[in-house]
Amino acid sequence: MGEAVEALKTKKADALCQDDMLVLALAKENRDLSAPEADPPAPYAIAVRKGDLATLRWVNEKLSP
Repeated sequence: MGEAVEALKTKKADALCQDDMLVLALAKENRDLSAPEADPPAPYAIAVRKGDLATLRWVNEKLSP
C-alpha cells in the first residue's frame, strides 16, 4: 500500500480506491491526503490529493446517480 500512497502523493496517480477503513486510516496518517467519511459507512472509499478539486469533482460526478 505504501507504493500506492507514494504514487498519489507524487502525482503518478490521481486517486486511490480501497477498503474504506484502510483509506480513512491512510488519510489520517497522511495529512496531504483527503478522504470523505461516509454516513453510513461504505465498504470502499476513494482518496485524492488534498486540494485536487478537479479530480474530486470528477469522481463525485461519476459516482452520483
